[in-house]
Amino acid sequence: PKRAPTAYFIFLAEFRKEMQGKKTDSDQKIPALAGEKWRTMTDKDKEKYKQLEAVAKKKHEAAMEEWRKKVSEKVEWAVL
Repeated sequence: PKRAPTAYFIFLAEFRKEMQGKKTDSDQKIPALAGEKWRTMTDKDKEKYKQLEAVAKKKHEAAMEEWRKKVSEKVEWAVL
């Protein structure tokens, strides 16, 4: 399973959707603008993304557990 995204990457995906179709000043790239905004955000502003990160991490851990079960079953069959 793919690794869970960090709070910043969840923010970046949302920021890209917001910026889609908008022109930026002086040809700045979206990731540079996102990084700039992320650095100026308060911890309170970032809390939403940290909570989403925690949810994604729990989903990832559950998916990994399921994957480990499947892999161990395959290994058991291969040994037999």
